[in-house]
Amino acid sequence: MRKNDGFTLVELIVTVAIMTVLIGFVAPSINSLLGFEAQKATGRVTAALDNTRVQAMNRLVGEMKLEYKEGQGYYITEYLDLGKDSRKDSYEQQEEKVASNKVRIRYKLSDKANPIEMKEESDKSLILTYNRETGGFRPVQTSVMLPDEVSESLQKNEDIQFHDGTGYCEWIEIRCGLRTRTIYLKQETGGYEVKVN
Repeated sequence: MRKNDGFTLVELIVTVAIMTVLIGFVAPSINSLLGFEAQKATGRVTAALDNTRVQAMNRLVGEMKLEYKEGQGYYITEYLDLGKDSRKDSYEQQEEKVASNKVRIRYKLSDKANPIEMKEESDKSLILTYNRETGGFRPVQTSVMLPDEVSESLQKNEDIQFHDGTGYCEWIEIRCGLRTRTIYLKQETGGYEVKVN
C-alpha cells in the first residue's frame, strides 16, 4: 500500500485555475456590493466640477455636462471656449466615461419637488457652469453654449447669454451596491461637500 504524500502538480494547476475563474466572477459583484464604483464615479464628477470652475473663471465658457447614454453608462463632457477671434483651437469638447450602467445617478433641482433620476428622464443630462463674477453656480443650463453663439456675441460686442434654466442643482447622488455618495453643491460659492451614506 502506497502512502499519499500530497497533491500532484497537475492537481495544483487545476485548483489554481478554478480559483482564478471563480475570483473573476466574484470580484465585480463584491466591487458593486461595496460601492467602489460609486466612489470612483464621485471622484470623477468632483474632479470635473473643479476643472469646470477653473475653466469658467479663465475662459468665456466653461460648462460640464453629466449625461446618461442608454446602454452605455454615464459620461461627463466639458465644453470650453476661449472666445478668441480665430475660432481654431478656441473651442474644446472633452468627453469621459465616469460610470457604468450598474450605477444610479440622480439630482435635485431647487425648483422641482422631487429628485430627478437620470436613467428615467427623456433628457438624460445635467449641465452646470459657474458665474464668472461671483464664482458661484449659475442656474442649471437648458443646453450647452455652441461656438457660433459665442462668436455672434463677440461680434456684437455683447455679454455671453448663457442658457440659464429656472433652478439650481442642490445635490447629485451617486449610488452603487450598498453605498451612496452625495455631492452637495453650494450655490453662492461654487463649492461642494461630499457625504457618504
